[in-house]
Amino acid sequence: MSIRAKHLIYFELFYCLFAMQWLTYFGVSNIKVLVPDIINIILLFSFKDQLKVVISEIYLKPIVTALAVFAFASIFASTFGNTFTTGWQGLLLAIWDIRIIFRPYLFIVFCVMLLDENDINKIFEIFYKLQFVNVILALYQYYMQGYWMDHNGGIFSVIQGCNKYSNVFCCVMLIWVMARYMQKKAGISQVVLTAVCSVIIAIYAELKFLFIEMILIVILCVIFSGKSSKKIRTTLIGIVIAYFGLYILSNLFPSSFEILTDSELFMWYSKDMSYSNTEISVNRLSGFEVLNTYVFNESFVRKLFGYGWGATGQIPLLGLYSSKLDKTTYVVYI
Repeated sequence: MSIRAKHLIYFELFYCLFAMQWLTYFGVSNIKVLVPDIINIILLFSFKDQLKVVISEIYLKPIVTALAVFAFASIFASTFGNTFTTGWQGLLLAIWDIRIIFRPYLFIVFCVMLLDENDINKIFEIFYKLQFVNVILALYQYYMQGYWMDHNGGIFSVIQGCNKYSNVFCCVMLIWVMARYMQKKAGISQVVLTAVCSVIIAIYAELKFLFIEMILIVILCVIFSGKSSKKIRTTLIGIVIAYFGLYILSNLFPSSFEILTDSELFMWYSKDMSYSNTEISVNRLSGFEVLNTYVFNESFVRKLFGYGWGATGQIPLLGLYSSKLDKTTYVVYI
C-alpha cells in the first residue's frame, strides 16, 4: 500500500506542476481541476489513523494551531457575513473555499507521512532536469511563438500570468541548489547552471523581481551556512551572474532594466501602475491598501476576520458567484 501511496503523491505533484499545460491545450473540465482533490480524498481515507499521529507530532503542532485559529476566525467571519444564510449556493461556495485553502497543507502532511529522504532527492533531481526544459520552452515561446512577459511560462504554458509559476519554480531550485552547495552535496557547475537558467527565464519572461530574489537567496544562504568555506565563492558567483544577467536584460529589454534600476520608477511599477487600465488596481505592494479601502471599507472587523468562507468566492465550473460584493468591488477583489 505504501508503494501505491507514494505513486499517488508523485502523480499529484507532477500533475499540478503541469496543470497549466493540461488546461491550456486540453481544455478546462471538472475532472481535470478536481483530480488532485480526488487523490487527497483517497489518501485521507486510506491513512486517516496515521494522519492523526503525524498531526500530533511536535514539529507540526505550530502549523496545526495556526490553521485552527484561522479556521475559527473564518467561521466567525462566515457567520458574521451571513455566508451560510444564502442557501445551498453559499454552502457550496464555502466548501469550495475550504478546499482551496486547506488542500496544500493536507498534501504537505501526506508528503511527510509517505515520502522519505530518497523520494525528496529523486523529486528535486527531476526538477533540476526540468529547469533545462523550462529554459528551452521559454526560448521557443519567445523566438518561435512570440510570447514574452506575462505570457512566457516555459513548462507552465503560455496563458497570461503563467510566468509567476516560473518565478516560484526558479526560487525553489535556487534555494535547493544553494543549500546543497553549502553542505558540499552539489558542485559549483550545478549552482552555475541553475543560476544561469533562472537568469535566462527572468529575462525572457520579464521576471524583474527574480533578480532581487536571487540576490536575497544568495545573501540568506551565506548568512545561514554557518562556517562554510564557500561563502566568498558563492557571493562572487552571485554577483557575476547577476551582472551579466542585468547586462543582457538592458540590451534586450531596456525598459525593464530601467524599471529595475530606477528607484522611483520601480516604486511606481510595484505600487501605482494599473494592470486593469482603471484607477483601482491590485498591484504588488498595494494589495492590502486597495482591499482595505474598496473591499473592507476601512472596517476594523473586516480587516481582522475578512468576509468568511464563500462570501467572496466563485465556482466558474458550476457558474456560482458570490453576491456579497457589488460588481465594481468584486472585480477588484478577484
